Amino acid sequence: MDQNRVMHVTDREWDVLRCRYPDRGGLIDEYVACYNAARQPLTVPDNTTHVVMLTGTYCGPKTGPREHADTEENADRIRAAVRMVLEAASCLPTLVIDGETEEEIESRGIAVSAGMPADAITYLDCGPTGSANTGTQLQVLADYLRYETIGHVVLVTTDYHVPRVFRTARHWIGGLTSVTREVVGIPSLMGYGYNVRLSKVLEGEIERVKRYSASGIISPIP
Repeated sequence: MDQNRVMHVTDREWDVLRCRYPDRGGLIDEYVACYNAARQPLTVPDNTTHVVMLTGTYCGPKTGPREHADTEENADRIRAAVRMVLEAASCLPTLVIDGETEEEIESRGIAVSAGMPADAITYLDCGPTGSANTGTQLQVLADYLRYETIGHVVLVTTDYHVPRVFRTARHWIGGLTSVTREVVGIPSLMGYGYNVRLSKVLEGEIERVKRYSASGIISPIP
């Protein structure tokens, strides 16, 4: 990973977010923790049975053929998930890629090029371009996990997305009592398609968590 491209949030920007959302101090503390954790080496606990990479929203043209696995961000998430599986010291987790139909071929190719055997990749198809979102991905994952021997599940996304994934996972797979879960994030990099600072991306995520929690489509707590 090119450390020169890693996006940062300054202390002043965290303070601005706290002032803007005075009733969301706990949530902002959560974002700070996720931000810091994403800049540390990613590892998996010994009882991990599945490492699940969640693809991001497609940002390309809405019409015409879908020829690639979305963005560099998705590729980095896949590589991070593969690295976590291959470096697992005392367990052999299943690699699961959870995304849209058109992403499958290239997503599998990225995982193989990162060192994952082709026959060791499980792809969960959440439907064609535009039909999937984080909720859809977690619904499909919940259906899949019901028929698996499960211990600990690690979900891989990007740092800004972690708190919303936590809440969505609690909503959709929290009822699977045999499953323990955690969400880890990779650092956001310049070039992922954000034309604003990471703090502005976080503002949008805070608004989504507020809105989705109020509507009941995600859990209000992680």
